[in-house]
Amino acid sequence: MTVARPNANIHGSRERVPGAFFRAIGALYFQSHPNSSQEGLADEMRRRLAASGIQYHTRTLKRQLTGAVSSVPPEVEAEMRQLLTEGNGLRTLYDIEDALAASGLQVAPGERISPYVRVEHLLPLVQLWLHLNPGKSKRFLARRLRDELSGGDDPYTVDSLQVILAGKQHLFARRAVLEGLLALLAENGVASEGEARSRYLELAEEIAASVERREVVSSPGFVRLCRLWQLRHHEPSSRRLALMLRQRLAAGVLPLSLPHIQNLVSGRTRGVRRGVLQVLEGLVRQELRQGETLEQEVAKVFPQMADLGWVRAESVAALARECVARHPGTSARQLALRLADAVRRMGYPISHCSIQPILGGWKKKARRFVYRAMLVLMEERPGSVEDPRQVRCLTKGCVFPAVQEGLCRTCWLSKHDFRPFERRSHGMGGV
Repeated sequence: MTVARPNANIHGSRERVPGAFFRAIGALYFQSHPNSSQEGLADEMRRRLAASGIQYHTRTLKRQLTGAVSSVPPEVEAEMRQLLTEGNGLRTLYDIEDALAASGLQVAPGERISPYVRVEHLLPLVQLWLHLNPGKSKRFLARRLRDELSGGDDPYTVDSLQVILAGKQHLFARRAVLEGLLALLAENGVASEGEARSRYLELAEEIAASVERREVVSSPGFVRLCRLWQLRHHEPSSRRLALMLRQRLAAGVLPLSLPHIQNLVSGRTRGVRRGVLQVLEGLVRQELRQGETLEQEVAKVFPQMADLGWVRAESVAALARECVARHPGTSARQLALRLADAVRRMGYPISHCSIQPILGGWKKKARRFVYRAMLVLMEERPGSVEDPRQVRCLTKGCVFPAVQEGLCRTCWLSKHDFRPFERRSHGMGGV
């Protein structure tokens, strides 16, 4: 059994206009029909509206005629004009205006303008302003409007304005909001409401694409793509990726600040704009080989994504103390050199100077790949690696233990740092 849905416009449209002109027409009707009453006119209006598919109660029409209800739907006002033109010799709106002026019932233009506008009529202007100002958000626009309306009788808050600009919850807004939007559009060279709506129609496709780029989507998919790029480039830090994204977003007329993009890459936000996700997808897709897809690559590196996460540095420091206890004579710096070498073999660029504060307990967190490399060192047997008790420096005559590449720290620095030789050559050249 199917139930017939009621007509959505059974009570007329949701638009409302001031009832001053409607009541003036009713007063003019009573002058030409002196034997009529308000209840009779309201009942006649009810029947005429019902014939048009609009259900209205007689009491509601009486309250609108007396002014107890200040506004009326446009359909009710139009039906009253139609009723007045029948048998009165008034064929056009100009005839009605002349008759009202002759009877002293003329309504000023300001009394015919509604103090409220439909929120859906504001949305094209909002989208046009956001398209002309790609680096700004609805929140920023709400703040600007709040400043524009701060001197009004009914000041809006930023939160309520943001809800209105998003087209949520509110059906109507005060006309002052429309006037404030037009004042802000004037800063972009849009002189009037008519010009704003015509430009909206001209830029409809571009504005639709801009609205799609501003749509907020869930961030987990974006974060996984970030980790894929970082793993392929062996880049644990989010700053380099954030710099590349900011550069591409600025070229694509969606400028965002570097701290905000870093928060997105680090996964510290619940949502991300679709435009940022599209730019990242393009950045990752251009590095894929033929036949590879984003979904396949993400699934392939998913087990390694945990390496870019964080662990408590105290857990790494505890393993370091245990490792030093197992290998008497090993210093924290020697262990940091060995750990840095193990991390580099895993593909991540890191310096022993960055690891030593972690081992000393001076940091609060460490990358998970550092913790995993530390576990690998803990599993090695004392004689299978560079044990300072058994492995000596490869330099002839050197009695210090080897810590990296089979060399002690002093010999390793001499091998890789040529500045002492440069100073010696300069000194000899001055002789």
